[in-house]
Amino acid sequence: ERMAVELIGAQMADSAVLVNPGIVVSNNRFSNWKGFNTKDCLGNGDCLKRYEIAGISVVSSTGAKIIGNVLDCGLNCVQPRASAGIEFSSFGKGLMQLNTVRGFEQGIWTAWGQDMVIEQNAVFSARVGISSTQKGYIDKLTIRANQIETAVSRPNVHGDWGVGIAPQW
Repeated sequence: ERMAVELIGAQMADSAVLVNPGIVVSNNRFSNWKGFNTKDCLGNGDCLKRYEIAGISVVSSTGAKIIGNVLDCGLNCVQPRASAGIEFSSFGKGLMQLNTVRGFEQGIWTAWGQDMVIEQNAVFSARVGISSTQKGYIDKLTIRANQIETAVSRPNVHGDWGVGIAPQW
């Protein structure tokens, strides 16, 4: 309903010493998220964030790899609450490769890392194909050989504009 895989731990902003070294999430298929009834939130932003959908969220690791997964938001997915197909941060060398993401607000989102490689992924029908937040940091970033189709030019959840690769980099 909300996340297929969520792996979190120590706060990325404060320490490069993380509790989850070497996480690998590979060769999974997740599809058809359903929307939540958020009427009780009454416009409360913190409440609404609890209902954001992220297909795979790996945000505190060293040397994490997300490889060969398929994430399809599906027919019942409510795109404004579908924040990211893959949300990813990793210290050391992080790798996101050969994933397919369809129908999320942001296809791939990353904020923290030392040596981040995003390659050979396919992103379809997203507002922004690959993006980051200006509040994070990435020491070395490689984006190569990704396929991004039907990205729509609107702000992502951080107010950054972009279609294929968000311009704040």
